[in-house]
Amino acid sequence: RAVGRLGHLGDPQAAYRTDSVLYQEFLVRARMRRVSGPPMPMGEFRRRVAVARAGVDEETAASEGWQTALSLSVRVSDDLQGVFLLLAKAALRNEECPSDQRIARAYGTHSARRARRLLGYFEEQGLVVVHTDFSGKRIVAFPDLEAETQPGDPNQVDAEEQTPSAAE
Repeated sequence: RAVGRLGHLGDPQAAYRTDSVLYQEFLVRARMRRVSGPPMPMGEFRRRVAVARAGVDEETAASEGWQTALSLSVRVSDDLQGVFLLLAKAALRNEECPSDQRIARAYGTHSARRARRLLGYFEEQGLVVVHTDFSGKRIVAFPDLEAETQPGDPNQVDAEEQTPSAAE
């Protein structure tokens, strides 16, 4: 929670800032608010940012499935944990599979191709199984969680990314 309160994670552009920039902003804000004690280590900060970006609610965070997802997430590098946890949350909550655009944003990029490569990487690591339904929508299954996402359109444009046209 401290990460979200002291940082700018609610800012849509925060997703595209490096962890080191966010960490520096966090440290400055902590000093401005006179937070005492030693600063949070960078590794812990990254982990908390990954959890915050996944958007997990309290009920899900308290579940055994989420604890398993957190344990599994240490098998990927710090920079990939946010994406992994975003997908795990969608599976645990039986939500639609996030679009390439949403996955890319969780990784800090605009590249849909990179988002698809991340899914391939998770699959190569044996963490997920990616498949499509009969209508071509993507499903990400987590064998260790015994959960999978609902089918989702990988090409869907997220509302957060849409900008109003000049005619509006």
